[in-house]
Amino acid sequence: NSGKVKAGFGLTVVQEQAEFPGGNDSLQMFLKRNLVYPEKAKKEKISGKVYVSFNVAETGKIMDAKVLSGVAPELDNEALRVVNKMPTWKPGTVSGKPVKVQYILPIDFVVPTFIGK
Repeated sequence: NSGKVKAGFGLTVVQEQAEFPGGNDSLQMFLKRNLVYPEKAKKEKISGKVYVSFNVAETGKIMDAKVLSGVAPELDNEALRVVNKMPTWKPGTVSGKPVKVQYILPIDFVVPTFIGK
């Protein structure tokens, strides 16, 4: 999703947001495949949304991941583990030049419900 930002003197700067390889659907699939619901949180039925902030460097590498808003240590640590495991992103750009971009990713933990035993 590119946005145009008006700079001084009527110049238009085109900004491209950093993107997970393959886009948002691929990101959701990556999270589904890699998140492991911590046993303790499952037993105690702890669920919620963990917001992880990180920078996508000019190279697309994930850096400085930290929990902005957490739920419980087990879930927060799992969210961080998976964010740090992500592949290289397509970097954000401003007027075609790669730039470092801050990204905030909400990661949903929903207690799995089992039917039957």
